[in-house]
This record gives sequence, structure tokens and C-alpha cells, in this order.
Amino acid sequence: MESSNLGDRKAFRNSVFLQHRGETGGLSANLGLRMDDQNRWGTEVSPSASVAFTPVADLTLRVAGARGIRPPSFTERYYRDPRNTGNPDLQPEQSWGYEAGFDLRCPRNIRLSVTGFRADAEDLIDWTRSAGDQPWVAMNISKTVSQGVETSLAGPVGPLRWQLSYCYLDLDVDSNGLESKYALNAPQHDTRLGLTLPEWNLFSGSMHVRYRDVPTLDSYSWVSARMARRFGRLTAFVQGQNLLDEDYEEIPGVPTSGRYTEAGVEMRW
Repeated sequence: MESSNLGDRKAFRNSVFLQHRGETGGLSANLGLRMDDQNRWGTEVSPSASVAFTPVADLTLRVAGARGIRPPSFTERYYRDPRNTGNPDLQPEQSWGYEAGFDLRCPRNIRLSVTGFRADAEDLIDWTRSAGDQPWVAMNISKTVSQGVETSLAGPVGPLRWQLSYCYLDLDVDSNGLESKYALNAPQHDTRLGLTLPEWNLFSGSMHVRYRDVPTLDSYSWVSARMARRFGRLTAFVQGQNLLDEDYEEIPGVPTSGRYTEAGVEMRW
């Protein structure tokens, strides 16, 4: 790579990935093995496995586990401007992730999914700072444990389809009191409701409502919607994002855009 900001850099990586899938009766399994050889950090092996079992027609039980590794990017290592400073001494982040859950088809074509998960990460890469007037610096966070549960319920109501989901996340971080730019600003409570109208009498539409409670930032609600009417090959539509005009941040100190609406015509050839 040749860059006026990042400099002239070289990196070499060779990867091999093997995967095997097997099924017998109501049991299926996926086994994977990946090996990465990098000129700077040497060789890493990452296994993965997942198993699903369907004891009865409407119920599937599943469990999975995997190891992951991510080397730092050139940007994280060498980028520099008045507000951000890369770190050439970054180490690859490593993690083990596990999950277990089930999928159930209920009466009236309603589907329920529940998943519990846990991830243990070491040397997590993030941009951090000690105070709001300091530049962001790329660093390895020594240890992070995230665990929680995710649920989803979906089904039809007449021509409409709906989906309600909720995720709870407990994040245990050894950050030494540093402020996080990305990785640690995860919502503890994340609730979503989606309504979709597939084309019905030439009309179609959707609406999505989301509530996020992020302990390191302010909680907020977010609403988007779209309505469309088809005229042969033409489709007229009106849609909007952040319809409640919420003020919120996903990165500390960086406000997101307010209400946004647009209308237009699409043509399909």
C-alpha cells in the first residue's frame, strides 16, 4: 500500500480454510478449521463447530462455538490526524464465542427464536481516550467478556408480517476508565419492532421502530417508514428515517443526522 497518510506498507498473509458438513436424521453438524500465517504475527489456528438437532418437526435445538482472530488494520496502526492517532504496536484481537438456543414454530405460523451467547475477547482493538478533549488513540483492551440473550418472535397478521426482537447484553470490560469510540458502546437493551406489507392491491410498505439503551451514551428511539404504490413498471414512494427527530450519538461527540424524508419514483426495466 502507498498512502500519503499511512505511508508505504506491506503485509503478507496466507490462509487455509476447511469445512465439513454432515447430516443424519434430525441431526446436522458443521465443523471448520482455519489457519492464518502472517508475516508479522506468525501462525494462528481457529476452529469452529455448530450442531443442530430437530427432535420434532417444529423444534430445532442448536449450539455453536468458534475462535476468532483479527489483526489490526493499517489505519488502526498508522493513521494520524489531529483527532486520531494510530498505534503501530497493536496486537491482533482474539476471541472465543459460544451460543446455544432453539427455534420453535408455533400455531398460526408464528416463529419463536431464543439464543443465549457469550464471547471472551483478549486484546480487543478500539479507539480510546482518557477525556473528551484528548485525541482518540488505537489500543488493545486487555480483556472483554460479553454475554446475553437474544429473542425474536415473528408471524403474519392478514397481509402484514411483523417481527419483534429483543437483545440483552452484559458487557464486562477491563478498560482502565478509558472512553471507547466503537467497541464498548454496545446497547444493554436493544428492542426492535418491524411491520412489513408485501405488495397488496399494488401498495407496499414497512415501518421499523427501535429502542436502544447504551450505558455509555444516551438511550434513544428510532423510527423509519416507507410507503409505495406501483404503476406498471413505475413505483412511487415516500420514506423517512429518524421520524421522531431524535438527538443521539453512536460515537461519543459525533451527533447523528436528524429527521430525513424523501419521495421519488423508481422504474423497473
